[in-house]
Formats: sequence, C-alpha cells, structure tokens
Amino acid sequence: VELVARPTILFLDEPTTGLDSVSAMAVIDTVSTLARRGLAVICTIHQPSAELFARFKRILILQPFKTPQEAQGGRVSYFGNVDAVKDYCHKMQLGDLRGGRNIADFALEALGGPRKKMEKKKGREEEEKGEGKTTTTTMLTTEELMIQPADVFLKTKIWLETKGILEKGVFKTENALVEGGLKVPTFASVFAKGAMDQFTTVMRRSLATTARDLDTIRSQFGSIVIMGFVFGTLFFQLATDQSGATNRVAIFFLSLIFICFSSSYKIQLLIKSRSSFFRETTANMYRGWVFYVTQLLADAAVFIPRA
Repeated sequence: VELVARPTILFLDEPTTGLDSVSAMAVIDTVSTLARRGLAVICTIHQPSAELFARFKRILILQPFKTPQEAQGGRVSYFGNVDAVKDYCHKMQLGDLRGGRNIADFALEALGGPRKKMEKKKGREEEEKGEGKTTTTTMLTTEELMIQPADVFLKTKIWLETKGILEKGVFKTENALVEGGLKVPTFASVFAKGAMDQFTTVMRRSLATTARDLDTIRSQFGSIVIMGFVFGTLFFQLATDQSGATNRVAIFFLSLIFICFSSSYKIQLLIKSRSSFFRETTANMYRGWVFYVTQLLADAAVFIPRA
C-alpha cells in the first residue's frame, strides 16, 4: 500500500523471513527492480543465500558492544560495497574466504564479533660467551590478541570518506541548502495532507466500498421491506382511542429495536477492515476519526431509508 504513494525511501524489516528460497529470491528481485527505478531501499536481512546476498549493493554490519552494560545496539564494523567484503577482510587480517563458503556467513563471522590474532613479539635477549666470541640470542614470544572489527573500521579510508560525506551533506543544516548541495526537508506535521484532504480521499473510498458491497445493500433493503410489511400488517387501521395510542407507542419501540439490532451487521465489516486501518493509521496516512466518520456517512444511504 505504501508504494502507491511513491515514497522516497522504503524500509523493509527482514522481508524474506519465513519464505522458501524461490519466494525469497522473488521478493528481492522485486526490491531490486524498485531500486533500479530510483527508490532508495533499506532492509535488514536474515541468513541470506550467496545469490541473494549478491543482489545488494551496499551492506552495513554491526558488531555488538564489548559489554552489555555499555549501550544498546551495536558499532559499525563495515559499511561499503558487498563485493568488497572479501578483499576488505583479507587486507585488514580479519579472515579469508574459503572456496565454496557462503559470503554472508563469512561476513558475519569475520565482522560480527571480536577476532583472535596470534602476534609474535620480541622477547628477552641472551648472550653467550665462549672461545673469544659473544653470541646474542633473541627469544620470540607469541601473544594472542583480540581484534575488534569496529575499531579496525574506524581507521579505514572508507570510514573517513563516509564521515566526511555525512558531515558535509547532512549534518550541517543551518541553511536551507547545505554545503553538500542537499536540501534538508522540514515537516510541519506527521501527516502528508491536511484533515480536509484526508476526509475527501477516505470518503470517496468509503462510498466506493459501500456501493460495491451489493450483498449487504440487498440484505439491508430487503430487511427494511419485510419488516415494514410486518409492522404495517400488525398495526393496520389502529383505533384512535387510548388503546390505539398505546399500540402506536409499541410501533415506535419495535422500530427502534429493529434499527439497533439490524445495525450490528457493521461490526463484522469493521473487523475485516482492522488490518488496513491499523496499517494506514500507523503510516500516518490519515487520522483515526476520519475513518469512522466517513464510514458512518457512507452508510447513510442504508440508515436513512431504514429510519
């Protein structure tokens, strides 16, 4: 539904979760088509295959913080092109991709947490004297180090270039046009349109929905005709005395009861529309009261004849 409004950025949260390989590839192919048409797509992905992983252009990998007490979330351990992950890990001594292995699994293993590295260091020196000669022996020791991929990334050229672009084109917003040539948008409200535009659009949709539901319209008008015939038959030619007045009060009472109970048909229709209502109001397409008012007015074609 959100794609109908042609958004500038599309966020997807694990769109392939729970799908088989064929369906997951079909979803990513559709997303790739949207990206080629100029739509910026940002999505999280869970256990992708190598072929699916190659569909992405750039990837952001986060490394958890050193201790749970530090903060929530993660630190950036890599941000760049997907096809450069293998060379980057080899260059930074974070691991080498073995033949036949899924590059997505390799990237998570190499960049998703600390890496162990064995480093040789110069130790003590010993001198031996004998036969007029002095021999110096240097002892080498091996030390196990823990490499943090996030710390390594902060020293790379990729990070420095990315940081410069962000500071130049996004963070400086004193003027309408920032140094990077980007216009930072500002919004007066969370809604793209005003209340009147929302009401007009949703009202047209409610009228069209009500007019297309022919079964409900037929059942409602049929119940009106049948109950009208029943009431008219039961209370035909009432007397004008006290007994007739009492019977007329009964007509009004039964009519109100009929209207109240027959209106319960709308409950099932509202239950069916809950999914679209929650999705659209969460996306700030319109205000909640607009939906209920337009539903009431659209049903007026049924309520007024019944009354």
